[in-house]
Amino acid sequence: MKRLLILSIMAMLFLCSCSGSESKEVYQLDLSQKEIDISGLSLTFDDLISVTKGPDNNVVIKAKIKPGVDKESTIRKNYHNVCDLITKNGFDACSEIQYWAVADMTNGEESKVIQFTVDKNTIENIKNEKIFATQLEDYVDGLFIHPSLG
Repeated sequence: MKRLLILSIMAMLFLCSCSGSESKEVYQLDLSQKEIDISGLSLTFDDLISVTKGPDNNVVIKAKIKPGVDKESTIRKNYHNVCDLITKNGFDACSEIQYWAVADMTNGEESKVIQFTVDKNTIENIKNEKIFATQLEDYVDGLFIHPSLG
């Protein structure tokens, strides 16, 4: 009887674990479309506002960020956002990525707090794990960091 009870419990646990194993579909960027649908896409940190396709498969990513534990972490999480989009969501197909982040300032207004551009060579090196998020600041172009974070 005890053995039957244990086997029944094990069978129920197995069935429960199998029924919840539906895999979540991972967003993949589709540059063949004129408009980029971002439903199903999210950033690792903070909120995605938009992804706009430009000429020659360039994209502009706009995010709204919240303060991190300190100024450095607030800046660095943006690099993680971009690297994750490249390695996990097909943004390696882009020829250039412009990343803009806005935040609510202490005066209540929204302001751009960080902006940078990632060129195709850097995108490829991120995809091939030759450049990581912790190194990205050294490879971006046109880096702007709001004085409140500097």
